[in-house]
Amino acid sequence: MRRVGISLTGVLGFLVVAALLAVVAVAVLRESRPEAAAVSTGCESRAGVQVTTTTDFAPVVRAAVDRLAGDVEQCSFDVITASSADAAERIASGTQVPQVWIPDSGIWVERARLGDAGPALTVGPTLATTPVVLAVPGSLAPRAGSLAVQPWQDILRGPLALRVGDPADSTASLLALTSATEALTGTPQGDQLLLTSIIRMSRQAVAGEELLAEASTDTTEATAVAATEQQVFRQLTDATGPPLGVVVPAEGVAPLTYSWVVIPGEDEDDATRDAVARLEQSLLGVAGVVDRREAGFRTADGDGAPDVPAVPAGTAVVSPAPSLGEAEAILADWDAAGGDVRVLAVVDTSTSMLSSAGDRTRIELATDGLGSALEILPPTSQAGLWMFSSNQASGAEWTELAPIDTLDAGRDDGGTHREALLAEVASLTDRTEGGTGLYDTVLAAYRAVQEDYDPDAVNTVVLLTDGREDEPGGLTLYRLLVELQASADPERPVPVHIIGVGTDVYEHELRLITELTGGRHHLASDPAEAGTVFIDVLTRPFRAE
Repeated sequence: MRRVGISLTGVLGFLVVAALLAVVAVAVLRESRPEAAAVSTGCESRAGVQVTTTTDFAPVVRAAVDRLAGDVEQCSFDVITASSADAAERIASGTQVPQVWIPDSGIWVERARLGDAGPALTVGPTLATTPVVLAVPGSLAPRAGSLAVQPWQDILRGPLALRVGDPADSTASLLALTSATEALTGTPQGDQLLLTSIIRMSRQAVAGEELLAEASTDTTEATAVAATEQQVFRQLTDATGPPLGVVVPAEGVAPLTYSWVVIPGEDEDDATRDAVARLEQSLLGVAGVVDRREAGFRTADGDGAPDVPAVPAGTAVVSPAPSLGEAEAILADWDAAGGDVRVLAVVDTSTSMLSSAGDRTRIELATDGLGSALEILPPTSQAGLWMFSSNQASGAEWTELAPIDTLDAGRDDGGTHREALLAEVASLTDRTEGGTGLYDTVLAAYRAVQEDYDPDAVNTVVLLTDGREDEPGGLTLYRLLVELQASADPERPVPVHIIGVGTDVYEHELRLITELTGGRHHLASDPAEAGTVFIDVLTRPFRAE
C-alpha cells in the first residue's frame, strides 16, 4: 500500500499564497465600495474628544490628557474652558455639546437638563470640591477684624464692602448669595440688609474671573470678593499679587463640586468611548489625585485642604448645596434688583396721623419707614414726595414737597436729591393738620407719574393713609374709578399701591382703587407696622415675585 506524504514546505507555501490572495480581494472590494472608506474605525475622522470645564479646573484635565499621550492613539482631546453657566446654556440648546463636561456645581447640570434640545446627561463621580470663601485684600484685613469666621450680618454691615460676580455666571457668587439669603431672610432687619446689599452688589458686579484680580490689586478701593479656597491658593502660589486674607461665613456656604458628566453622541464609536473612559481613569487615579491636590482642590468628600495660611484648619464652613429652585430664586432676585424705579411717595398728613401707636405716633412710624426705604433705593432710581390733607396752603388737597428726580442728582446747595428728600420726609411730623382728601390726591398723583412716564423704569405711586375720604365737595369713589379708567394707558402703566394704617380705613375702597391700576393694597392694622410695610412696598420692584 502506497503512503501519500505532505511536506511542511508545501503547506507553508500554500498559506502564504492564500494570504496574499485575501489581501488582494479585500483591496478590490474596497475599491468597488468607496463609501466604506468613509466609515471611521476610531476617532481619526473627528476633531477629537471635546472636554468642557472651568478655567480653574482645566489644568487638572490637561495634565490627565498629557498622561494619555501615546496611549490613546486614535483619539485626540480638546479641552475647552467656559463658565459652567455658559456651558449649561449651550448644552441645553444643543448648540455646542461636548463629549465630556466637568461643571463646578450640580445646579448647572439641572439647568442643562431643562432644555428641550439638550442631550441626555450621565453624571458620574465627583472629582473635586473647593469651599467658597470671601477673599480680603491685605489693606482691608485689619478693619475686617481678626475673626476668620463671621456671620453674614457682620459681613454685610461691616467694612468688607463685599463684591460678587453675576450669579448667573459665577458659581461662587451664586452660592454665597444663597447662603446670605437663607441666613438673613425672615426678619424686617435681615430682609432690609439683604436687599440693600443685593441692590448695591448688582451695580458693582464684574465678571467672576475678574473679582480676584481686583482684590489682588489691594488699592484703597479694593473690597472683599466672593472666591474659592482654590483660587486664593492659586493666587498665593503663583504670587500674582499681595497675599489675601480670608473670611468665611459662619452660616456655611455650599462648596463648588466638580462632577464628571458624560454626554454620549448618537454616532459615537468604540474608540471615542474608550478614550472617554481612559480620561476618567486618568483623573480618578493616583496621579489625578496628586494633580488636584497640587492645584488646590479638595477631595470629593472635602478632605485634603490646601495650605492656605489665611484659612486656618477647620474654618471652612460648608452647607448643603441649594436646590435648582432656590438657585433660580436668587437669580430672579438679582435680576429684579438690577432695575430702577420711578416712584411718587404720597403721605397722609391729616390730624389723625398724630394718633399714638405705642410710644410713637403714626406719622413718626411712617416717616421712619419712608426714610429707610429711600436709603435702600439705588442712586439711579427716581423718587418724589407729596403730602396730603384738607388744609394745604395751595388750595388743593396735596402739596409737592420734592419733584420726582434721580436720587443722585446734584442740588444747588451741593447735596443730592436723596438728601433733600430725606430732609422733607423728616419735616412731615410737624405738618400734620386737617382731614383726609384721599380721592382727589390719588387721581392727581396717578396723572403726574403718567405724564412724565419713564419707559426704562417701574413707574408707580405709593400712598400711605390712616383714614377714609372725608373732604366734602371732592371726588366720589365712583368718579375716581371712572377717571382712573379713562386715564389708563397700556403703554404707560402706573400701578397705585396704598398702605392703610389702623382700623379706620375702608379696605374695600382701597382694593377697588389699587386693582384698577394694577397695584396692591396693604393693611397695617397695627400702626406700629406702618414703617415696615412702607419699606416693603417701596422696595417691592427690586424683589422677584
